[in-house]
Amino acid sequence: GRGGRLPSLEGTETAKETGVSTTKERLDLLSRWLDELEGRGTTNHKEDRGALTRRGMIQSDADRYCDWKGIPRRSVMDLTEDQLEEVRVVVYFNPLGCAVLPEPLDWLLYQWGLLQEGAAPKGLQRAVGVSPDGNIGPVTVKAVEACGAKTVSSLLLDNQVASCRGVV
Repeated sequence: GRGGRLPSLEGTETAKETGVSTTKERLDLLSRWLDELEGRGTTNHKEDRGALTRRGMIQSDADRYCDWKGIPRRSVMDLTEDQLEEVRVVVYFNPLGCAVLPEPLDWLLYQWGLLQEGAAPKGLQRAVGVSPDGNIGPVTVKAVEACGAKTVSSLLLDNQVASCRGVV
C-alpha cells in the first residue's frame, strides 16, 4: 500500500551505473524500485487511507487515467499491466518532472508523489526556495541544479517526513 519506508539507495544500482539514459529506461527503473517497495500485488488495509491499492495505484489514480483516456471508469483491479504503467507516466512521472530531475531526486519525488501527490512537487519547491506552485518547470529545475542533488535530497526528505506525519 501507500505506507512503508523509502528503500535505502546505498548499494543499489543507479541509472548512471546501469547506463539508463532515456525517459522510458528511467521510468522502468523507478517502476522496478517502486515494485520492490510497494510490491506487485494488491493491498486493502483498513487503516491505509489509499484504500484498495494495486502496484502502488489507488482507485482515484484509475479514475483520473480513465477520464484522461476518455474511457469508462473501471476498478484499479481491472486495469491491465500496460495501463498501470501508463498511469504511472500520466499521473506521476511526467507531472512530477522525474524525467528532468537528477538522481536520486527523481526516485524520491516519484515515491512521495505516489504517497502524497500534491505535496511532493511543492515540497521540492520549498526545499529549493522557489514559490511552491506545484508545477515542476524550468525555475524549479534551475534551483535544484544550483543547490545540488545531495543537498536537495536531504531537504526533500525532511519535507516529506513533515508532510507525511499521520499518513498510513
